[in-house]
Amino acid sequence: MSPDIHGYTQRIADLEAENATLREQLAAQTEALEWQRLNAELKHTIEERTRELRDSQLRLQRVADNLPGVMYQFRLDADGTQSFPYVSDGCRDLYELEPADFIRAFGLVHPEDLPVLQAIIATTAQTLERARHEHRIITPSGRLKWVEILSKPERKPDGAIVWDGLIIEITARKQVERALADSEQRFREVCEQTGQLIYDYDLALGVINWTGAMAVITGHPPEAFEQFNFTDWESWIHPDDRQKTLGLLDECMETGQPYYVDYRLRRRDGSYIYVEERGIFFKDGEGQAYRMLGTIADMSDRKAVEAELLESRGELLALFNAIQDVIIVMDREGRYLKIAPSSAPLLYKPSEESIGKTLHELFPIEIADFFLSYIQRALDTQKLVRMDYSLPIGDRLVYFDSIVAPQQENTVVIVARDITSMKEVEEALREKESLLQTTLEAGKLGCWQWNRFTNDVVWSSAVDSIFGLEVGMFGRSFDDYVALIHPDDLPKTLAAVEHSIATETDYRIEHRIITPTGKIEWIRGTGNIWRDGEGNGIGLLGSVLNITEAKNVEIALRESAEQIQQQAYREQLLNQLTQQIRRSLTFNFEKILTRTVQEIHSFLKVDRCHFAWYLDLAAGQYWDVVVEVEAPGIPSLVGRHPVAAFGPLSELILQRQLLRIDNIEDVADPAVREFLRQLGNRSMLVLPVWDEVGDRYGIFACIHAQALRPWTDDEVELLEAVAGQLAIALTQASLLAQSQTKAAEAAQALEELQRTQLRLVQSEKMSSLGQLVAGVAHEINNPVNFIHGNLAHADEYSTGLIELVNAYQQYHPNPHREIIELIEELDIEFLKTDFRSLLQSMRVGTERIRAIVQSLRTFSRLDESEIKDVNIHDGIDSTLMILHTRLRASDLQPAIQVIKNYGELPLINCYAGQLNQVFMNLLVNAIDALEERDHQRSLAEIQAEPSKIEITTRREGDGIVIAITDNGPGISPAAQSRLFDPFFTTKAIGKGTGLGLSISYQIVTENHRGQLICTSQPGETMFAIHLPI
Repeated sequence: MSPDIHGYTQRIADLEAENATLREQLAAQTEALEWQRLNAELKHTIEERTRELRDSQLRLQRVADNLPGVMYQFRLDADGTQSFPYVSDGCRDLYELEPADFIRAFGLVHPEDLPVLQAIIATTAQTLERARHEHRIITPSGRLKWVEILSKPERKPDGAIVWDGLIIEITARKQVERALADSEQRFREVCEQTGQLIYDYDLALGVINWTGAMAVITGHPPEAFEQFNFTDWESWIHPDDRQKTLGLLDECMETGQPYYVDYRLRRRDGSYIYVEERGIFFKDGEGQAYRMLGTIADMSDRKAVEAELLESRGELLALFNAIQDVIIVMDREGRYLKIAPSSAPLLYKPSEESIGKTLHELFPIEIADFFLSYIQRALDTQKLVRMDYSLPIGDRLVYFDSIVAPQQENTVVIVARDITSMKEVEEALREKESLLQTTLEAGKLGCWQWNRFTNDVVWSSAVDSIFGLEVGMFGRSFDDYVALIHPDDLPKTLAAVEHSIATETDYRIEHRIITPTGKIEWIRGTGNIWRDGEGNGIGLLGSVLNITEAKNVEIALRESAEQIQQQAYREQLLNQLTQQIRRSLTFNFEKILTRTVQEIHSFLKVDRCHFAWYLDLAAGQYWDVVVEVEAPGIPSLVGRHPVAAFGPLSELILQRQLLRIDNIEDVADPAVREFLRQLGNRSMLVLPVWDEVGDRYGIFACIHAQALRPWTDDEVELLEAVAGQLAIALTQASLLAQSQTKAAEAAQALEELQRTQLRLVQSEKMSSLGQLVAGVAHEINNPVNFIHGNLAHADEYSTGLIELVNAYQQYHPNPHREIIELIEELDIEFLKTDFRSLLQSMRVGTERIRAIVQSLRTFSRLDESEIKDVNIHDGIDSTLMILHTRLRASDLQPAIQVIKNYGELPLINCYAGQLNQVFMNLLVNAIDALEERDHQRSLAEIQAEPSKIEITTRREGDGIVIAITDNGPGISPAAQSRLFDPFFTTKAIGKGTGLGLSISYQIVTENHRGQLICTSQPGETMFAIHLPI
């Protein structure tokens, strides 16, 4: 049994092991099934959540798509990073940006609005409060838009701030708001311009809105009306007008009718003005007034005008009462409409019987038709009509002089004046006329009278003979008298008469008349004011007297006196010219010529007087008019004119004979006559003037074109004498000019000799200086070259020795004690380092010396004395090298900055040494000017504006320009004019010879055919050297 038991036991153990394995497998399968179930549930949940999220996103997307704007989420991280995690597609339309690029939206914000937006972001990030903000953006296409942002910030656990918000466009709303604001502004401006104050009174709330000309009407500023109420307004109404005004408003509020009231309103300064108030009450459905809308306007000016009109009306009535004339208003049918009260004594019928009745109802038919014809004529022509008539008034016949004036609406005003007394005076005068006429004929005096009211002129019968006319030939009107007056005397005669009438003063005048036969008679006319019995002027009374014989005697005496005076004037003129000519050795001939032409023109009173030279030049022959005096309106001939242009006239003048033409029509030569016609000359007088010494020929010409000008023998004799004296003066002037020319040539030769001597001295000095500089350069150059050449070997030897020392130290690290002491004493490590530096310093020093030597050689150019092609820049640089010590800073003087603006220049064919001398002179002068200026300035002023010298070279056309400019004090205009004169200097005594610029100028202009130009103003001086290539 033992084996069986043992086998059973083993089997049980196997079964239990297998069972355990099965349990483990079952547990694993159960766990796997549970995980599968949980996974299925989780998957289902995820799908449900994904579907819900998709639905939510779709709803959000639809909302975002249909929303008129942009939904966004803006994130600001703790480190300041900005981003937009979400932006709706509306950004494409509003911002013209893709959602992924929306971070660029900040760059589209208007520059004026961006600081405000940034401040709002910073503020809401701290307060986490909702924000609402408006600003402008400029889209990539350039469109300006207004947007409004609504956002709510939230702080995240990681410290970031996230704004969820909405952006909508409000451009249209802004435009409406702007239009509304503009409209309100225009409304206010219109109210202010029209001078009206407009109010809107809410009766229920007791609030009044005011606008318009508040300050203009009340004197109170607009802010005073902000708390202004109805009680305040009542207090401004004048106490005497308050009850009436308030009562009218209460009545209109009850009836609902528009209201109009005028009253006095107290202004801020306490004064009262008249105002008119218009408005209306608005009522609700129950008939209760709830609103009052009205305007207030200043009517002070209108009140003043009304007062003036009332006053004027009273004055006009008083005036009408004072006027003694008849004043009547009638219509076209002759009906009496108005009669002035003052007209009663002269009316045909009383006013109460006449008003409303026609002429035919009051007058006989003939008289009525007479008046009516004048009324209708005035209305048809719309012009004043004069009407004379007489009517029986009371027991006497009254004469009237009247005016019929047309008015509007087919009415006329008739003003009639009683002239009965004047008619009686006229009758009395006619009675006396026959007696007066007889008296005048006996005294051979003509008389006349003129009536200013009737415009009638009455002449005595003697005027025919007085005017040199046959009896009955004079028409006896004022126009006939005017027609006889000489045209030259007519203006002054009419002026005398008109002045007499205007001022009621007498006149006396003498004038000429021309009879029908062409004979000229002299008349003396007088005029006296004709007055009535009351002293009123009613016309003129005058006389005419023939004074021809006396006048002829007077004219003859005056002409004789004038001839004597002219003769004396001619002798005086000739004596003056003669004396001036005798002094012509010291007197300018041109001045004598000018004075002569002026005096002759004034004496002869011709249209043109001139002097012309005859020039025989290589280009042709010319008349050169040098002096001329012409009458106003006559074109000048001063200048050169070809001799051929004057054709046959030139041939005649060149015969050197007197040419006297009183009338060009009398010239025998038809060619000359026709040419003078073309010139427009009527009379000519030409006298030859020539210089036998200088062989110069000229003409003295007097020309008259406006009328004939016959020449008298005395005039010709005078001009011949003047021409002779001018010839003497011309000869003397030629002799003087020859002597002055020779003297000038001698002076110029002497000056040129002095300049040559100076140039030779300066050239010798510069040559000696150049030889000295070249010798010094040569003596320095040889040892320096020796040193510089051996430095390379020294460097090579030193390098080998140092390498040897290094090798000993490497392979024999423990030398003998004496060697160690020697190493310490020599400081071998420092020596190895410093020895190379020492050699490098020596190399730099020798190179510097070689550069200075080369600059000295370049400056001296002793080996380049002949003209050759050189580099201008080398010469300038060598000069600057020599002047280095004066340009650099020192204890007493700051450095002068040198600015070189070199252009691309070709090689220039020149004398290099001479040009270097020019550069040296110009640069030294600039340095002297800057140093002198800096001595007078403080350190702060020098640092603020340091001294500078700018050297500019450029190519210009067929040449080059070297400009040396400094910012010194400048050169005065007076000094500039003498800048290049020998021995002229602006420096102190002992500091300048005055030869530098003079020699430089000669080197540039004479030796190099160039130009040396100086331009200077305060703060800048430039010397420009122009050289041909």
